[in-house]
Amino acid sequence: MQDPADAHLSADEIIDLVDNGIDALERMEMIEAHLQLCEFCRSRIAAVRKRDDQLRHLPEGRLTSSGPDCPTSEAWLELACGLLPDEEVERLLSHASSCDQCGRRLSHALVIADHRATPGEEQVLRNFEWGRDRSSSFATKLKRQSGGLPNWNELKIWAVAAGVIIAAAAGAWLVQGSRKSSPDQLIAQAYTEERTLALRIEGASYGPMKQRRGPGQSKVNRPYSLVKAESDVSRELLLHPDSVQLLQARGRIDLLDWDCADAISVFKNALRERSVVSSLQTDLASAYFECAEVQSQDSDYGLALNLLSQVLRKNPQDSIALFNRAIVYERMGQPHEAIADWERYVRLDPKSIWAVEARDALQRLTAR
Repeated sequence: MQDPADAHLSADEIIDLVDNGIDALERMEMIEAHLQLCEFCRSRIAAVRKRDDQLRHLPEGRLTSSGPDCPTSEAWLELACGLLPDEEVERLLSHASSCDQCGRRLSHALVIADHRATPGEEQVLRNFEWGRDRSSSFATKLKRQSGGLPNWNELKIWAVAAGVIIAAAAGAWLVQGSRKSSPDQLIAQAYTEERTLALRIEGASYGPMKQRRGPGQSKVNRPYSLVKAESDVSRELLLHPDSVQLLQARGRIDLLDWDCADAISVFKNALRERSVVSSLQTDLASAYFECAEVQSQDSDYGLALNLLSQVLRKNPQDSIALFNRAIVYERMGQPHEAIADWERYVRLDPKSIWAVEARDALQRLTAR
């Protein structure tokens, strides 16, 4: 018999979680335990949360509460997966055209149905109530018309023809979905959106510091870009376990999750594959910095400092390593060395927004 904590979330539970938070769900403790382990469900929650934010910022319309005649989220998902007869499809689409809340639920169902399961997930889906008949995907009717599996552009045309008044939201999602980002781009985006690490990582734009996540903290509220990056990297590592680029991406995901021990292990493995890569040494230094912050071990600050100094000896113009070393010096209680690095940084990168943070640090240190 399947453990209830192993059961995937239903569409209703996913949408209720996005709307009301996990505390509002009946089997809250089991769901929270499940989400700690299940990337499959976390990715759906992140996708629906992203779509919900898009819908709430549309310039027209408003979201009303569901009425007694409104279909369930499961019904909208069955529609999105092509499991309903024509007359039921027409009835639901007619309802969605006049009900903002159900238009939103249909939009969410399209997000959930569009998730492409990995081979391992396909096995799980065989026992998953809203994953049945997944191979037929969206609409058998469209398959008959087109002679092949329908794509999402066909879906959009079909939905608009049926009178769904969510075309603007669906169109924005389809355009975004058509542009695939690499794991490195997704990780950089996640860093910028939810920056919880004072140190910089390569390729990421500036983002203001937010509350730091810690080890063991729930992953439910991670940025969608980080969830997507984790899914993509995990899948590719199964095929290319020795790829330095993928290992570095995996380690950076651990960094953003504040899983410093895992990050250290992954970066060391990557360095064994390629002994001298400056960005890997910088990332490994960041992992040691995190462990020092979490475990209050000054020796880890020392390891971070040594790695960053190695990078800067090879390339004194490495602005990311210089920025990061200034912070490490400050944490180690060496203000004079930190001031020297911040001054060098401002000379090296005087006009970027990172320089504003450097000048703020200089002002703070020199005022002591």
